[in-house]
Amino acid sequence: MLVAYRTVDRFLADFGTNISEGGIFVNTAQPLPVDTPVKLLVSLPDQEIPCEMLGRVKRVQEPSEYDTPGMGIEFVDLDLDTQERISKLVSSLRDKLGQDQSES
Repeated sequence: MLVAYRTVDRFLADFGTNISEGGIFVNTAQPLPVDTPVKLLVSLPDQEIPCEMLGRVKRVQEPSEYDTPGMGIEFVDLDLDTQERISKLVSSLRDKLGQDQSES
């Protein structure tokens, strides 16, 4: 999913590859420093209007043979509507993954 994010001095867009109720991992070769506050705009699948939220960089993952570079961003002070939208997406992904594994 596409994630646009803004810091005090930059506006960037990259892809989020892992989302949970608590945060999102953003693939990027230029991660922001840990504890950097960010404003996020996340385009959730099957939803017309992107979610706007605040976050904070909690961890940075350097590139390696096995790991994609990027940063883990923790969501901060989500409103109820955004929490519900993310929770619904995470639940549907868990259900789909469970179905795919049972079909194997």
